[in-house]
Amino acid sequence: MEGRRRGGGGGAGVCAGAGAMSLKCAFSLLLLVLALCGRGATGLDADGELLMAFRRAVTADPLGALRGWSYSDDSACAWNGVICNGFPQPQQASTVNLTSVSAADGSGSGNGNFSTLAGGRANGTLLGLNASMAAATVSRVIGLVLPGAQLSGSLPAELARVEHLRHLDLSGNGLNGTLPAALLLNATELRVLSLAGNDLSGALPDASYARGLQELNLSDNALAGWLPASLLRAPGLAVLGLANNYLAGELPAGGLGGLEVVDLSNNYFRGALPADFGGTQLRFLNVSSNSLTGALPADLSDVVPANTSVDLSNNNFTGAVPPAGPFAAQPASAYEGNPGLCGPPLKHACSIPSSLSNPPNATDSPPAFAAIPKSAAASAPPPYQAPECLKSLRPNAKWDVYSFGMVLLELLSGRVYSEVELCQWHAGAVDVQRGRVLRMADPTLRGEAADAGGEDALLGCFRLAFACCAMAPGKRPAMRDAAALLDRIQPTPSSASSAIETPPY
Repeated sequence: MEGRRRGGGGGAGVCAGAGAMSLKCAFSLLLLVLALCGRGATGLDADGELLMAFRRAVTADPLGALRGWSYSDDSACAWNGVICNGFPQPQQASTVNLTSVSAADGSGSGNGNFSTLAGGRANGTLLGLNASMAAATVSRVIGLVLPGAQLSGSLPAELARVEHLRHLDLSGNGLNGTLPAALLLNATELRVLSLAGNDLSGALPDASYARGLQELNLSDNALAGWLPASLLRAPGLAVLGLANNYLAGELPAGGLGGLEVVDLSNNYFRGALPADFGGTQLRFLNVSSNSLTGALPADLSDVVPANTSVDLSNNNFTGAVPPAGPFAAQPASAYEGNPGLCGPPLKHACSIPSSLSNPPNATDSPPAFAAIPKSAAASAPPPYQAPECLKSLRPNAKWDVYSFGMVLLELLSGRVYSEVELCQWHAGAVDVQRGRVLRMADPTLRGEAADAGGEDALLGCFRLAFACCAMAPGKRPAMRDAAALLDRIQPTPSSASSAIETPPY
């Protein structure tokens, strides 16, 4: 009878008795209900609410990748592309365990009370254990993986607030707008961020990056601005992909931290390759198809392992390839597109003219004219051919002007300029970037100009050369005008700006 009274009464009779155990029973059940059903007004948990911000930012979903995402769901864990994992909830688990302890101590009061309140259909001990396990873990979003889903729209900053987000892969979609800095700085558990193959814009933040970030792939987007040194030395970052963007400026000195893979190809980086642009963990470095200049620093061999794969092609490096370390281990293709490089593994020697006063094949003609090939411009080697000659079989005088400008540039700087680099220059840019243009000159010629006070004349020659190498034939001067302007450039300390005026082309 007594046992039947304890275990078989109604819920009101069991929990209505005075004492701390009845209050404890009711409070435990309340916490359990909140743990299992605690959601916002929509019924969707917090992670789901944040993911729905992304759903709202998507303007086109032709494949229906997000069709099943709904506010009516309890959580986001069953949604397409969403990955979840269980996380412990120690406070809720310890509260519910009070019931299990009461059942195990022989009193039966806790077991009976909880069993009755829960409906009385299961053994109190088992129900208490199951309730403890349910309250001890909760499913949380750890990944959003939807590559190549043809999604269009923007990327909301709310994704950075998904507390346990570790893997975000939205590569190969049509997302545009600004890249949210919060994803790089505030997503504390994010390990992998892959947004390659979209149309995201904006600049990379120069701040402290999330410490957990291990892999960052932002290639094939529309990012612009500088490359921040803080990103290269982000703690934990091993893979960095920034290829095919609009990043510019000089590469930052200070090393690459713990990076193992770095791809900066097809951007607009300029200046020299820093002598410490490496790291002991580096396995792959690609800086091809930029506008990097100067000699390859031999000291780089000290900070880059000898077995590292390096691609330096399609830049404007000059001088000898260092014969040691990773430089000696690369194939010739790693250096192609740098006409001024020589030495192993390349099979040609460098040829750098020393000054305008002693050009090769000197004659009584002006120096640049003396070096123009005797053959027609249509049969000139590819670096000296006008771009439009590939589209037209009918030569014209503007082709010769382009060849003249290319030869003049080679005489001035000791190297051949690529078409990609010429697209970034025009005659008016010489005055804006005076110091940079002077550094582009052949060192011997630059020294002679400085000693004789002829830097203005040297800049005037560069100005004329860039005008002659304009991509649009209509912007190039006539050959007689170019010759007249070259004749007026005098290397004297008193060279007036009117004597080296920018051609009106």
